Amino acid sequence: MKRTILNGRKRRPTHPGALLREIVLPAAGISQTELAHKIGVSRRVISELCQEKRSLSVDMAHRLARVFNTSLESWLNMQIAVDVWDELEAHKREYDRIKPLSQETNLIEPEPSRQVLYTLDSEGPERKTA
Repeated sequence: MKRTILNGRKRRPTHPGALLREIVLPAAGISQTELAHKIGVSRRVISELCQEKRSLSVDMAHRLARVFNTSLESWLNMQIAVDVWDELEAHKREYDRIKPLSQETNLIEPEPSRQVLYTLDSEGPERKTA
C-alpha cells in the first residue's frame, strides 16, 4: 500500500535544532553558549537540541520565539512535524493494519443539519438539535 506521509514528503522534516544550528544562530551571529545565557538555560540543553538529541519543548519554543522575535507556533509546528514523522515511521505496520469503522463515519465534526445548540436561561443550559 502506498502511503502519503506529511503531504507526500519522502524525507524526515527538518528538526528545529537543525534550523537553529544551520540558519538561526549563524544569522544572529551568536554561539550556542551565548544563546543559552540569553534565554536562561544550560549550554548542554542548547547543544542537545542543535544535535537533534532533544525534542523542542513548549518552554524552549517560548524562549526561542522571544529571543529571535519569531512565533511560538513556527517552532512548535516544526517539532510536531518531526514527531509525527518519527511515530509514523516507527509504527507504520501497526497503523496500516488499522481500518476505519466506515467511510461515512465522521466523529469529529457533526453534520450541519445535526448541530447541537445550547441556550442558557434562568433554569440552566438547554440542549437543542438544529
